[in-house]
Amino acid sequence: WLVGFEGLLHDPLGLLVFAEFLKKEFSQENIFFWVVCEQYRKMLSCDERKMAAQDIYQKHLAPGAPEPVNVDGRAQQEVREGLEEAAPDLFVTAQKQILSLMKFDCYQRFLKSDLLKQCMMREVQGQPVLPELQGGPAPKEDKRRRSFLPWHKNLKLVGSRLGERAAWT
Repeated sequence: WLVGFEGLLHDPLGLLVFAEFLKKEFSQENIFFWVVCEQYRKMLSCDERKMAAQDIYQKHLAPGAPEPVNVDGRAQQEVREGLEEAAPDLFVTAQKQILSLMKFDCYQRFLKSDLLKQCMMREVQGQPVLPELQGGPAPKEDKRRRSFLPWHKNLKLVGSRLGERAAWT
């Protein structure tokens, strides 16, 4: 996780720890968007891609989206215009923008975070890296809008979207 951002994204446990960090920063929609775009890109069925493209667009890019991501107007327009065709590379521009945002902004703060330090200490001591997730969702402490799914279920979805089972189940 410390060696490079791309390595973090391809390590299921690293991805979950980073997602937990983003949750605390109120920007978890970025990692969810990135994961669903990865999943979308690998879909073989055009019909499946069309349905997924609409879902991703409505959830993250449409005006009034419940989990909006910060991409420029050109990327939004590119997706909007390509929804009907649903090519495998439909979200590439938007995904690259979010990847860049996470890599050069969020990841840099993650490397200095107490969460990462705590996880590294737990791993050295042979303890579970994310024990708070084993007991279910964290206590509700902020006033921000909530996802329809509890956070621990969202993390399980992140893990499952990568084709990996969450480590704590």
